[in-house]
Amino acid sequence: MGPLLDPKVWPELYGTPSVSTRISIARPPSLPYEDSDVLVLSSRSTLPDSTMAGNVLLYLDLRLSLPVTSTSKVNWAFAGRRYTISGEGRGGGGDLATTLRYRWEHIIDSHGSGGPPDEGAVVKRLEGGKEVEVEIGVGLNPNTGKIEAYEEVWK
Repeated sequence: MGPLLDPKVWPELYGTPSVSTRISIARPPSLPYEDSDVLVLSSRSTLPDSTMAGNVLLYLDLRLSLPVTSTSKVNWAFAGRRYTISGEGRGGGGDLATTLRYRWEHIIDSHGSGGPPDEGAVVKRLEGGKEVEVEIGVGLNPNTGKIEAYEEVWK
């Protein structure tokens, strides 16, 4: 039996898988908008506390053009490993006290390999009375072809 089929060599996993959808994306100073129906599936994590540095999980990120119909196009699809880089707050209270930093490794990417690093900070905040996760980072803007700041809101 090869190592991938031998359950004795599988890492112990914790928690439950999750499903997230994106509410909006903003590229400051522009206002938030949504141009895709975005679904992210995430696996269980390798550490009991998924906010600890060193935690790893698998993810699949699928972005379809709006409106979603039988003719929708895949705007972007990628999958790989998400690494928790830092689970430490930056002090000062508020959102910054609960900031987490992640790096998403794109093992499979419909835009090809060799793209810019995919890293961001994630904070929780209330919007409309509901808790959401806000990812703040710097990445490739497909409309300009430049690396720019972005803010994505997830539920």
